[in-house]
Amino acid sequence: MAEYTETAAVAKPRSRHDEILMERETVLRWDAHKDVVRLFTAAPTVYRKLCRAGYAPDRVSTVKGRACGWSFTVPYADLRWGVRPRKTGPRPPDFRGKSRV
Repeated sequence: MAEYTETAAVAKPRSRHDEILMERETVLRWDAHKDVVRLFTAAPTVYRKLCRAGYAPDRVSTVKGRACGWSFTVPYADLRWGVRPRKTGPRPPDFRGKSRV
């Protein structure tokens, strides 16, 4: 596994809370003509989820010796994502929804 060290200038967080929440993005890149998805994440929760699913990172980004980002290659067939419809307003008074019996 190749190790990647990031040397770009990074904005200083204003507080420890900002530092904890800073740079937790996940980026998915895929092409309709290829069977794999390239995934980069800076979120430890996404990293752990991918590791539990059996994927190993292709590359690890480090800053001052600490891992801060991971790159994965995932088969397109294993990727699941979706968008839920937005709620557009209040429900009518006679709306009952689905019964959960």
